[in-house]
Amino acid sequence: MKHLTLSFLSLLVLLMTSQAQADKSERLPETIDPDRHYLFYLHGQIVEGSDGHPNHADLGIYRYPEIVKELEQEGFWVISEIRRSNTNINSYAGLISFYVDQLKEAGVPSSKITVLGASKGGMIACYVSNKQQDPDINYVILAGFFYRLKEDPKMLVSGRVLSVHDSADQNNINPKYFLRKSSGVTDEKVVITRHGWGHRLIYEPRYEWVKEVVLWSGINKKKKAKD
Repeated sequence: MKHLTLSFLSLLVLLMTSQAQADKSERLPETIDPDRHYLFYLHGQIVEGSDGHPNHADLGIYRYPEIVKELEQEGFWVISEIRRSNTNINSYAGLISFYVDQLKEAGVPSSKITVLGASKGGMIACYVSNKQQDPDINYVILAGFFYRLKEDPKMLVSGRVLSVHDSADQNNINPKYFLRKSSGVTDEKVVITRHGWGHRLIYEPRYEWVKEVVLWSGINKKKKAKD
């Protein structure tokens, strides 16, 4: 009887886990629905190799699981994972670009694909954009346009590009420089928050940047039309 009870509990835990993971995957879902909006969330470098809650001495705790959950609640199918430490930017961008190709081959319109990257993740998103050269994919760069990378030819972007950063960020973020030199950008927007957060902007699912992601992706257009 004890064995049956443990088996039942194990099954219950499995079902609860499956439900919790319903709209989130480290890879693509087994069945791709062309009507869904898919979002790749690429976290900052500090999260690499961590438990999802790394603590920076000055910036505080990076709330990776909470960010993913918030994006799911906005209606996205979120594709995300905690990368390995010291992940190579260009190689990982190649993997994400491959997944984007798989979505498109399955019938997902480019306009329903969003690549969201924060800090180092934003750099990866730029490389994905450079590889894709697709005018309709949505990109969101959260504090990732580091001016120190201005000599890198792979920091040329394409598609629809939204940049968000806080005015107090000490990393010398300069999105307009990269947007000006990128001829493949079909639509662009730069949002600068002025709350004194600096690079902490990306550490939590703050309303100020989440709302911009939702609007930029167009995920709520259909809902508004029905309303």
